[in-house]
Amino acid sequence: MKIRFATLEDLDFITQGLRETHIIEKWPQENLVPEQEVEEAKNSLNQNEIRIIEQSNQPIGFIWVEPNFRAMHLDRDNYLWVHLIFVIEEYRRKGVAKLLHEDAEKTAKKLGRNELMLDIFEVNKASEKFFKKL
Repeated sequence: MKIRFATLEDLDFITQGLRETHIIEKWPQENLVPEQEVEEAKNSLNQNEIRIIEQSNQPIGFIWVEPNFRAMHLDRDNYLWVHLIFVIEEYRRKGVAKLLHEDAEKTAKKLGRNELMLDIFEVNKASEKFFKKL
């Protein structure tokens, strides 16, 4: 498996990952991937904030981090925000998300950040279980 920076050519894959995640999170069907989020993804692509993991030159997942995002509910700012980790279904529970998480930890360290932070929707039990195991 190889991890690389995402490019604009990966936008459809990223959008599909957003769609699948939002379905799990029970977003309204008529607005599964808001145009604003697609624009944010494009901006993040330009900032090298999205990394793709590939198997046999095919994308199987991605991690989207936002170094400049600050959550209002946190009283500290020395963290790297994880917008989303996504892995296609057939590669879930095979260590792919862990590899992406480790890649984000390396990025955080390079940026002088102490930790990764993210929010998990209550209905996303698989993500909750994954992050509790880390």
